[in-house]
Amino acid sequence: MPLERGDVQGPPADVALPQGQALRAALYRFRCPLCQDMQTFQAEMYRLGIKIPDRDAAWEEDGAFEDLLQRHSSCDASLCLCPQGREQSEDVGPWRLLLCSSCGSSGTHQLCSAIGEDTENWECSGCSGVGTAPSGSAPV
Repeated sequence: MPLERGDVQGPPADVALPQGQALRAALYRFRCPLCQDMQTFQAEMYRLGIKIPDRDAAWEEDGAFEDLLQRHSSCDASLCLCPQGREQSEDVGPWRLLLCSSCGSSGTHQLCSAIGEDTENWECSGCSGVGTAPSGSAPV
């Protein structure tokens, strides 16, 4: 049966939409979608009766972004020379693992790419243009 003009089903849209946004974004992410203002917007939403939970946003709960905290941890050189394997890493010495300073998704042991001990930055072949890799480094 279609709803008639006077029928009410749930809260009005001007309350239901911001309330849903408030429940998902919570106190620390709930802001005006147009200007990104948080303080004035939340005060006005409280005044209108919108409840804003004091917790992390729904998309930040249950380790949703946990994968982003993991870093690359292996040597991607075409020929890894490390006797303990590609996963071996030390803070100093020939098995120091350098990550690409541009993308961070590729790594190499210092010795595997003939990188000097004093080199702090290294770029993988995908990120370094021709002739732009730091001196003394070989592409992976």
